[in-house]
Amino acid sequence: HIESSDNTSVLRLMETTGQDSIWDLRAASNNSFHISGSTDGSTTTAMFTITDTGNVGIGTTAPDENFVVSSDSGSDIIFGSHHNTDTNSSRLFFFKSGGTAASPTIVADDEMIGAMYAYGHDGVNYESAAAIIFDADDTVSSNVMPGRIEFHTNEGSQALTEQMRIAANGNVGIGTTAP
Repeated sequence: HIESSDNTSVLRLMETTGQDSIWDLRAASNNSFHISGSTDGSTTTAMFTITDTGNVGIGTTAPDENFVVSSDSGSDIIFGSHHNTDTNSSRLFFFKSGGTAASPTIVADDEMIGAMYAYGHDGVNYESAAAIIFDADDTVSSNVMPGRIEFHTNEGSQALTEQMRIAANGNVGIGTTAP
């Protein structure tokens, strides 16, 4: 059935022959879209949200970044690939350019291409614990993209410090940024 109350429109899908499962598709008054679910037949919990700015949230109704996964019991992301050849595997890609998506321009030496950061809560705030950063590592030109990998840790000072680097030429430095 379709309901409307408090400026919220809902399309509800119900399964009533077993656990009384509910799925609500909701257009909220703040121009966001939610998918909520329930297994007790009454209380629904937001599981998927698209905000009016295009941010997507799984497990949150207020994603503050492009894509947020949130859970009180862990938020794992699994990339699964099932194929008999090595060329069809799960991968994670970082793309970076200057300019815009419609008109990309060249990246510069030392520009960050992508990164993975780990944060832990210290009782007051989330603080950075470690990072793996992928940077351009020399002059970038047509069909030439030299890159390096940096490994950073937090030594307890609220700031990340580069501890190891793999340079574009394959040199490895531990405790130095110029291997």
